[in-house]
Amino acid sequence: TASDTQYPELLGEIPDPPEMLYVRGTLPAPEKVCVSVVGTRKATAEGKQQAREVARALSARGIVIVSGLAFGIDAAAHEGALEGGGATVAVLAGGVDAVYPREHEQLAERILENGGGLLSEHPVGTPALPHHFLERNRIVSGLSRAVVIIEAPARSGALATARYAALQGREVFVVPGPARHPHFTGSHML
Repeated sequence: TASDTQYPELLGEIPDPPEMLYVRGTLPAPEKVCVSVVGTRKATAEGKQQAREVARALSARGIVIVSGLAFGIDAAAHEGALEGGGATVAVLAGGVDAVYPREHEQLAERILENGGGLLSEHPVGTPALPHHFLERNRIVSGLSRAVVIIEAPARSGALATARYAALQGREVFVVPGPARHPHFTGSHML
């Protein structure tokens, strides 16, 4: 709960923090720095490679990578963190008992095996509903000191994460892409 000493301090400082967190695995220690790496589900191969490289480099320096376990940039960020030898936290849109998307169950297991965690504000048994995805983005940014946007189209959940980050007083970094590529329209607007 929000009154528990293990509740992440940064998350407790945001507007509308979750009253309760459900965790499988391990939350980062309070002294650990967390950085979110997010972007589109329909990422280009180059975008996924960038996410992997950024997460790997940060992870190798002891920074915990936070993302949403979605297809595309999120999964690449988690994989990069694991390659960098560090921990990563996946914030889920449903309960921690049912990984969504199912195709990422093995990735979720690797996250747990490597000292990371799966986190949700929803009780066990809660399905990943459409409106939960945008709500979870405030937690992704709320756990982190900074958010890195890798590849975001004009309509992207990553832009919602960037807005939450700005409201929460977090740094927002954006990796630019080709000037006319539609997957970077939102990134360039930021």
